Amino acid sequence: MNQEENTLTNVYYDTSKPAAYQGAEKIQLVLKRGGNDKIGVHKIRKWLQNQDDYSLQKPVRRRFQRARVVVSGPKEQLDIDLADMQSLSTKNDGIRYLLVAVDVFTRFAWVMPLKDKTGKEVEKALSIILNEVSPKKIRSDAGTEFKNKWISKLLNDKNIYHHVTLNEVKANYVERLNKTLKTMIYRYLAKHKSNRYIDSLQDLVKSYNATPHRSLDNIAPKDVNADNAANLWAYMYLRPKKKRKGKTSNVIKKGKKAFRKSLYKYRKGQLVRISNQRRPFQRVYNEQWSYEVFKIYARFQMQGLQMYKLADLLEQRILGNFYFSKVQPVNKSEDALWEIEKIIKKRKRNKQVQYFVKWLGYSERFNSWVAESDVKNQ
Repeated sequence: MNQEENTLTNVYYDTSKPAAYQGAEKIQLVLKRGGNDKIGVHKIRKWLQNQDDYSLQKPVRRRFQRARVVVSGPKEQLDIDLADMQSLSTKNDGIRYLLVAVDVFTRFAWVMPLKDKTGKEVEKALSIILNEVSPKKIRSDAGTEFKNKWISKLLNDKNIYHHVTLNEVKANYVERLNKTLKTMIYRYLAKHKSNRYIDSLQDLVKSYNATPHRSLDNIAPKDVNADNAANLWAYMYLRPKKKRKGKTSNVIKKGKKAFRKSLYKYRKGQLVRISNQRRPFQRVYNEQWSYEVFKIYARFQMQGLQMYKLADLLEQRILGNFYFSKVQPVNKSEDALWEIEKIIKKRKRNKQVQYFVKWLGYSERFNSWVAESDVKNQ
């Protein structure tokens, strides 16, 4: 351990001192106030990335620019989701959920009440919606209410492609609609001093569909038609976006020369952790990031955004694409020390003791034999 690492260790892990278990900026501030201004914030960040307790608990960035969903016109794609109304079920004929669907282009909404969220019940409600509209594809999250044999058969029979999204922001149009719909319902209940909304549910949906939307150039969803669809598409996707104040260009000028920032923050082969909301994983201490480490095997640009493809350390590729903000670099080699959760059994091979171990934070698929001499006690 060099002098800089020793200094950082003494600050970060000493709970009797300021900046213990804090971020890079606060550690740098404490060091500067103590007269040490030689260790820059980038060095501190790099050191922190090598500390498992820091990288596992680093706050996850929730809000960042995501790729847009671009559709060609009405009836191309429906987003579907369930709104949870269980708290009001006793006053609304046992209705516990609402199946909510929205046309991504027109923002036209359909809502069907459900007493449970079994695949069969959801399929019945969805079939009623699909009798009114025939989209080319439907997008949903990966919940079992949407990924089951009944939904699969319904969509296959109607030749509708089912896209399952894996991001924690799943079907963002319909989730935004869920929020709006719930707000309308609770305002209605507050006005009528009641907990019963089911009798007026379709009236509320009808009102929503008749309300002008700013994203539709102040046209109501019910008024979008073949005559105005082309102009509306141009308004939605071609008009220049207003730049936010303080937003800097990705072209940096230096003297007369201008150079573009690197397209990618992370390199192929780099080890990273992923956000806990991006993929379910085994937690040990309520980590915000995966204990398991992954490797970047591909990267590409989507609408100017960095996207990464990952594989685990057994070379199995992980389903889906990962935004830049959903991965975190780890300064750790594959040959570094990895923590053992438990020793399952042991054996002797060529007079050498070996342990069959389960690795901390990894599934049983990674269980392996290691030599006794490679096991270190910390």
